[in-house]
Amino acid sequence: MLAYNTKGGDVTEVLAKLEKLRKADARLELSHEPSSTSKAANLNAALPLTEPYELTLILDADHHTETEAIARLVWALRKAPKTTVCMQGAVLVRGDSCWELALTTLNWYFFSILFPGVQMMSGTAMFAGAGAIWDSKTLRDFAFTDGML
Repeated sequence: MLAYNTKGGDVTEVLAKLEKLRKADARLELSHEPSSTSKAANLNAALPLTEPYELTLILDADHHTETEAIARLVWALRKAPKTTVCMQGAVLVRGDSCWELALTTLNWYFFSILFPGVQMMSGTAMFAGAGAIWDSKTLRDFAFTDGML
């Protein structure tokens, strides 16, 4: 499911491309969320669709994820302690421009230093917003809030 909101600017071309994709693949469901003001609201709009599934993958619409990466997340979640409800992967930034190298450095810092440090101090982990496989029931039970993902 792709939940989206449009807050300004002309998105007609983007929506036409999405509709073309939806017609080509019946598994894609588009949900316009005009009252949404946050990523959390967009994610919550999709939660009812997770009902029949054990696991739910959350990606940003601009992520291009390889099947092997998803398989590794599923494998890691299933091997983790039973209290683990989410397995998050790092985002690979491709390219070697100044901006891409800066994003790669920030990504490495967050996933290699900041996130593990927060986890060690708090006993819990932080979800960065996308690139994660979740236990579907936990998502439905708790949902997302605008103040925190």
